[in-house]
Amino acid sequence: MKKLFSFCGIFILCGFFALSQNRTAEQPQLVTNITVLVSNMNVQLTWRRPAGVTYKPGMIFRIYRDTKPLTRQTIGPRTLVSEQDAGQMIYTETLPDTKGYYYAVIGLTDADAISYSLIPSVNATVTPAVGKYISQADSVVSDITDFNVISQENSVIITYISQNKGKKLILYRASTPFENFYSLNKAMKLATFIDSGTPYTDYPPLNIKFYYALLEENDVISGDVEFKPGKNTSAAPVSVLGTSSSAAKTRNVRQTPLPDLAPAGSARSGSLKQETLQILPDNNTSIKNAEHAELLSPYIFAEDTTESTELSRIIENSFAKDNWALAEKELTALIKNTGDKKMTARAKFYLGEVYYFSGEKRMALLQFLSVRQEFPSTASQWIEAVLSL
Repeated sequence: MKKLFSFCGIFILCGFFALSQNRTAEQPQLVTNITVLVSNMNVQLTWRRPAGVTYKPGMIFRIYRDTKPLTRQTIGPRTLVSEQDAGQMIYTETLPDTKGYYYAVIGLTDADAISYSLIPSVNATVTPAVGKYISQADSVVSDITDFNVISQENSVIITYISQNKGKKLILYRASTPFENFYSLNKAMKLATFIDSGTPYTDYPPLNIKFYYALLEENDVISGDVEFKPGKNTSAAPVSVLGTSSSAAKTRNVRQTPLPDLAPAGSARSGSLKQETLQILPDNNTSIKNAEHAELLSPYIFAEDTTESTELSRIIENSFAKDNWALAEKELTALIKNTGDKKMTARAKFYLGEVYYFSGEKRMALLQFLSVRQEFPSTASQWIEAVLSL
């Protein structure tokens, strides 16, 4: 009997040791090419996945910030500033002050992992991001800066920073670099929109390298166009890899809401093809219609109307009653505490709707992007709706 107890005790200890080893096993490196862009007091952090690493539901990114270079000893709750789904490889924020800040991004397949790699210039910055306050008198320049193009799964995410919001911008895509005004002759106009700083998502044809450019409408009309790689056009081409069958499920091309119109007063406007260069007409009614798109109706998943869960309670208690402030609070708490991945995905989708109806476009876009893998068709529809606001 004593031998039996001894054997059981050894077996239990071995199992505990194995479990402990598994929990402390170092996570695989999921982040590389970390980059920080600073404009005034705005910071944009981007990164990529290493070669061979693909997105899987349940993977997360944790973003850390400190006034000193981050180490494995200083990464923790005190320096954690954000956590997001691994489908989104961009983070933006406004710096709290003009001190220098360092960042690190940790990718996790296990949220409880306590050991992971921290490599300078790979997933941790080595140069501080320093903000600068700009006075109103100095902020009259409206140039677009920090143009960034990120290939992600079957889409391309275009981000930028502009000094003054409210300008009408035009986004172009071409298979050749943008070098001068006549480059627009070979380009496709993707969208005309009012600048709010919100990232734009494009779904280009597969396996083709493309360049992107973002210009102010007034510059295009006047012909006074200057392309600056990294400022208002991509410095290198990007492409989306995959098969046509896999992309067909999620492809949702933004439709041009207005007819073509070549700018009459532009330089050599007659040389530009009308089907490739589309300019927003100088018409108040058209502008009003383009700026004020009709809102979608709230969307509720079937599971949350037939099942009795904490999420269905939130939907009934606050979401269905358009109590967006309470819904945001309850959904955020549920996402943080629940271990049900499917429920978490639906909760993030609802949180995106909350931000959409509250007018917080950037926050809404980030939520819908984070669940695009789980709900490709529905999420794409809402992403387009956010971008149309």
